[in-house]
Amino acid sequence: MSTAREATWERNALDNLEITTAHKMPNTNAPSSVVDIYKDDKLYQRRYYGVTGKPRLDIDFTDGGQPKYHPLVPHAHPWTTRKLENGDVKNERGHPYRPLTLAERIVNIDENPKTSR
Repeated sequence: MSTAREATWERNALDNLEITTAHKMPNTNAPSSVVDIYKDDKLYQRRYYGVTGKPRLDIDFTDGGQPKYHPLVPHAHPWTTRKLENGDVKNERGHPYRPLTLAERIVNIDENPKTSR
């Protein structure tokens, strides 16, 4: 996906932002929406939901207390779907993490004063 198209999609999804202090992210949410988890008044994690309401992208803004395993902060975990042998479809968080794309950096760091470092 092009940088401009991805940045536009993320900006539009942020119009449907929900902020929580819950321990875990919901596995489904409103289509094209975003959920932010805050811990100690700091943005901890952001999850983007796709047009189906399933997770599409997670951005972790901390190392989760494990700098040895998460030296890159912030970082992204894209979600993928996998078809199981029985025909069911499973939605999975991508591992390992990856650096943020240019579009992700623009929308989630550069344009958002709450997440600027």
